[in-house]
Amino acid sequence: IKQTYFTAASVDVRPLLSGIYIKADHGDIEFAATDGTRISIKKLKINEDVSFEIIVPARFTYDIMHASTDFDETDTLISFNSKYIKISCGKTTSIFGLISGKYINYQSIMPQSSDTTMICDKNVFLSILERAVLLSDESYYTVKFDIQYSKLYVSSVSDSGEGFEEIKSGVKLIMKKKNENQ
Repeated sequence: IKQTYFTAASVDVRPLLSGIYIKADHGDIEFAATDGTRISIKKLKINEDVSFEIIVPARFTYDIMHASTDFDETDTLISFNSKYIKISCGKTTSIFGLISGKYINYQSIMPQSSDTTMICDKNVFLSILERAVLLSDESYYTVKFDIQYSKLYVSSVSDSGEGFEEIKSGVKLIMKKKNENQ
């Protein structure tokens, strides 16, 4: 949940997008959230042979994670029916309504292949991204990537100022273009 809730829509224009879609299918569980512009997906293996699909309001999961001091250290017990979900973590128990409806088919909008592949040092990339987010617009935390042949340029703009960085040639950056004749 921690790796997906932040991409759920924060306004209720489309209520389904303000939730985290959770789908379990015979030992696999997938969490997905999108606001229509960005998406996050987390897939895990579980030791249960269960199948279900639910949409949990992202706002409430955020509240639970921050209200319970035991969230990271304790097992979380989750039970639900067709209308409600109960989450117990440590001494905190919350019950709230599920979002009804069919979640969007996010698999169909995910690219199955790419024209360009970039490989760079993960720690350098995350460090640059952290700095760029600090100077981005707080509404959407927009960061712009400009991928060139041997460099990645990262920039952001807000009322506070502008940020611009690049991963230089000391970092391994490889781009592969598909052959246009294929």
